Amino acid sequence: MRGLVHNNVLIQIEEKEFPVHPDLIWVDVPDGVPVGWNYDGTNFTDPDTRTDQEKFNDSLDRLRAKRNIRLNASDWTQAKDVNLSNADKWATYRQSLRDITKGLTTIADIEAVTWPNKPE
Repeated sequence: MRGLVHNNVLIQIEEKEFPVHPDLIWVDVPDGVPVGWNYDGTNFTDPDTRTDQEKFNDSLDRLRAKRNIRLNASDWTQAKDVNLSNADKWATYRQSLRDITKGLTTIADIEAVTWPNKPE
């Protein structure tokens, strides 16, 4: 793959080169190097200097925030004056949301999370 670099940052990856402005350069991009990485003329480096654990924790925090939004949006189902014909489905849905972070050990695990379907 060929990468387009501007100001020492990989901005685009393509199969084939095409004409570009002189401020841009084409370079070979190794597998696994994503757009946004720095290029020093020889090597690509991740501009994100956080540790892998910090990246994982941040990703998990973002997942929890999204989960909490879904839980908050379904809090109304738990009021004592709400009678639902599908209360068991709501309970299962909410428990699935609470359990969504169990067993996640990598960022790839987090990115592969499938959200449970909200009851109708």
